[in-house]
Amino acid sequence: MTSSTSVTNKTAIKHDVFVAEYAKDCNGRRAAIAAGYSEKTAAQAASRLLKNVNISEAIQAEKKDRIKRLAIDADTIKLRLFELAFVDTAAIYHQDGTVKPISDWPPGAINALSGFEVVETTDKNGMPVGYLKKIKLVCPLAATKALGDHKDVSAFRVNVQLSALEQLTPWDELIDDDIGVDEFDGHSDEFLVGET
Repeated sequence: MTSSTSVTNKTAIKHDVFVAEYAKDCNGRRAAIAAGYSEKTAAQAASRLLKNVNISEAIQAEKKDRIKRLAIDADTIKLRLFELAFVDTAAIYHQDGTVKPISDWPPGAINALSGFEVVETTDKNGMPVGYLKKIKLVCPLAATKALGDHKDVSAFRVNVQLSALEQLTPWDELIDDDIGVDEFDGHSDEFLVGET
């Protein structure tokens, strides 16, 4: 093997590592360092590599492969958001208000868990007397908003289609009866867009 072949192979390996690492989180500097570039020049190396058409195409292909491997699509995301938005939080508690073991939680509640902490409480002598369980769930309101904002759902977008004449409202039709003649002469040529 000639030295130019080994340099080409080393470069190709660096490029492959860069592509795989960059596809994870789109952090060029970190990907360049992982690929073996100097920490001092990693940002510049990443910038240069990202301008390379072959590398850019390889990154896009890697991202598509990752999505396929993870089976993530718009329907999966919408389903997950739906589960989080409408999780039955009462299902994680016993009737007396104590928390059920996580193994007894329904799947939707388990998916909504974003933090769990158990703190042992002690008496004045340091003897354990109980446990404090802190549970943090994903905010259902945030999940509902994210679901509603999804381009296929569009729950929070109002699509109003009015004809051009319906969209233009003369000023004099918007004026309150309490406004005197001194404040409005009724001869304005300006129009407001909106509902009357």
